[in-house]
Amino acid sequence: MNEVTSDEKHFKGAESSDRRARLITAFVLALVIVSALAVRLSNPELQIDEITYMSRVLESMAQDSVLPIQGSGDLFMNKPPMAFWLMRLSFQVLGPSPFAARLPSVLAAAATALLLYVFGSARLGERVGILAALVFALTPGLVALHGIRSATTDALEILLVTAAVVALESWRRRRRRWTLACMVILVGLTAWVKSPFGVIVFLAILLATERPARRAGQGTPRFGFTVAWVVGVWLGFYLLWLGALSLSTSARVVMNRLLVQQYAHRLEGRINAYHVQGPGYYAITVARDFGPLLLLPAGLAALRIIASRRRWRPRYEVTLLAVWALAAPVLGTASISKRPWYAYMSYPGIALLLAVSGDRLARAVSGRRSVQAALLAAIPLIHAGRIPAGSVWPAEGRYRGLAGRLWEVADHDSRIRVVPGPDFQLARQYDIDYREARLFVRLLFWKSSREGPAPGSCQAVLVSSLEQVPEGVEPFELQPASGRDSALFLLDGCGGNVREQLGRR
Repeated sequence: MNEVTSDEKHFKGAESSDRRARLITAFVLALVIVSALAVRLSNPELQIDEITYMSRVLESMAQDSVLPIQGSGDLFMNKPPMAFWLMRLSFQVLGPSPFAARLPSVLAAAATALLLYVFGSARLGERVGILAALVFALTPGLVALHGIRSATTDALEILLVTAAVVALESWRRRRRRWTLACMVILVGLTAWVKSPFGVIVFLAILLATERPARRAGQGTPRFGFTVAWVVGVWLGFYLLWLGALSLSTSARVVMNRLLVQQYAHRLEGRINAYHVQGPGYYAITVARDFGPLLLLPAGLAALRIIASRRRWRPRYEVTLLAVWALAAPVLGTASISKRPWYAYMSYPGIALLLAVSGDRLARAVSGRRSVQAALLAAIPLIHAGRIPAGSVWPAEGRYRGLAGRLWEVADHDSRIRVVPGPDFQLARQYDIDYREARLFVRLLFWKSSREGPAPGSCQAVLVSSLEQVPEGVEPFELQPASGRDSALFLLDGCGGNVREQLGRR
């Protein structure tokens, strides 16, 4: 009896030690990934969607609106509000800035990487979990544009869909009701982040893997009930979003501006027609993002077929990862107008598939752990080496005009307060240069209005017309006029200090 008790204590001690080790590993992974993604986060040039989303959040804060609104006061219907709420929270905690706008995406990406680590290590081995987390976080396409370092909605949607797939697998194996509840809520929340594409991708993974899961003894409990809950809860969340919009405008406006102009026209290729691509577009996108690492699953499959000397039948886990890796790229071809980030929801599945393939190939090459570790370490290093570091982590801030540079100068020197001159107006234009200038001007004014003057502070005044310039003052042109666009001038009341710093550009 004492011997059994001793064995149980030893087992519990080993289990507790494993948990502590995984917690430490998860903490280190999170620290490394957040540090790598957040470094110089303000420096890359703002993209058009980032400018749009930041402007909408600032407008909603200025007018104390819960939902994001446009400068005209109309509701911004292009995207649901959840990602904007997170950006707004970041603005309120850190102050409005490009760094604060992009930080929620970085944190969502780190959370996704940790999910991959937890899921991969539990189902496929510790090394697979670590490798998958690193491969996902270091994917060039994700970190370079409109992804996990951008003030966009993509990183949050990737996190929710990934978490929903992990919850689905937990529901299939453990059959606990709380995992079902988590899964349907996570899928439902995607309705408040972006388009219906997220739920379509999840349902495709659920339906395509159900038969292999049943063969492996891991079929979905009460399958029809589960599918009905997923669809029903998502529809409930989505109708709630449409209802909130309709109460603030009208059902007809919502139908025309959202369901027709956004979704239907995008599928037809009538929005951004210059992005019309052929059916092989997403295959090219994935190949560009993952490069030579895509040889790993092909090499593993060939090795298994040769070793078995018969047709190889993959395990359920491999089937799941293959379906997960293909779901978003394949479904994305339904849209005539294609963007690379439509495939991003499958990138966690691709990262896990690559990690499994790399681990199995390393074991096949050598039985020595040191050799295996070296081979596995080469995978994220090769992946990271393909990232265009100069554009992802530029040493200095990149802006289209001097308004952005002025923001950087004032942000680093608390003594400089940028304020609007009398009758200041900057025209609302769709030109991206002016849209960026407008955003940075608003950030400057917001900062000056919310922060009290620091000791020894001075004022730099912005004017939009030379008629507003007092006699004897030489204005510094920040944004030249073009056509009917207004210009932007700086009156340096800081003893030439601001003008000197802008001249060093």
